[in-house]
Amino acid sequence: MASIRTRYGKLTIDFRYLNKRCRETTAMEDTPNNRKKLEKAIERMEAEMLLGVFDYAKYFPKSARLAEIKTAENLINAVSSKTPIFSKYCEIWVADKEIEWRSSYAGKIRIVIRKYLTPYFGTIPVINIKKSDILGFRSSLAKVTYGNNQECLSPSRINQIMTVL
Repeated sequence: MASIRTRYGKLTIDFRYLNKRCRETTAMEDTPNNRKKLEKAIERMEAEMLLGVFDYAKYFPKSARLAEIKTAENLINAVSSKTPIFSKYCEIWVADKEIEWRSSYAGKIRIVIRKYLTPYFGTIPVINIKKSDILGFRSSLAKVTYGNNQECLSPSRINQIMTVL
């Protein structure tokens, strides 16, 4: 059950989500009218949590804990769907395919997975990766820079990375 507290003159919501204590400070001043508004928002939040459709980012888009909560949600989804997270799937896939590859190619694949794929998709269950996620990843590769001259990745290199994905 969530509670409303005052911190530094602003209203704060104190609640538990995914077995983690969450405290989010709002921009609202401590007034009776604002407390009523916040109580209604808390009722909606708790109802969504019970139904399993709560979106932390919808209520707290600028939260510092957003990445941590998203990771916890992904791990719970992986367990409930019995689908491995992307990083574990990559380990299994490389172990299965490694005997088909030359050692130099296997090393190249491991570098791509470690440097590009795991940081982006690592904690997401494989079943939850959508086409939009892949397209977003591809566009993020165009912004990656390397070397002293801070050059962008070439289209050929981006295609090599996407082939592994």
